[in-house]
Amino acid sequence: MRRFEILWLHACGKFAPEIALLVRQTPPTVQGVIHMYQKGGIQLMTAMDSYHPTSELEQHRSSIISEFQSRPPASAKEAAARIEQLTGVKRSPQRVRIFMRTIGMTFRKTAVLPAKVDWEKQEEFKKHIGA
Repeated sequence: MRRFEILWLHACGKFAPEIALLVRQTPPTVQGVIHMYQKGGIQLMTAMDSYHPTSELEQHRSSIISEFQSRPPASAKEAAARIEQLTGVKRSPQRVRIFMRTIGMTFRKTAVLPAKVDWEKQEEFKKHIGA
């Protein structure tokens, strides 16, 4: 909308410094919008071309998913090492955690496994406490 306001004011005969004050932009920005319109017309004015980088891991997404579904990694460090071995792309454990969240995986903190229990001693202890 700001670009079209700049163009409208330019069409009304205003100059770039005056337009810049009215739309609260710098004169080089106003001149850039005017030159953009002169160069490409309405199509260039309405184009929203912003840069959205994608990870190199996205190219290997399906192979990583199948690998981790068959053998889930125990830690982010292990996942990073396996991804590097599988794809050749090295990433830090934090970046691997972020990528794994995008593919729908989460890390879960494992609890301590209980020690082996001697059931006879356990029953004897329960009888002794209850008496």
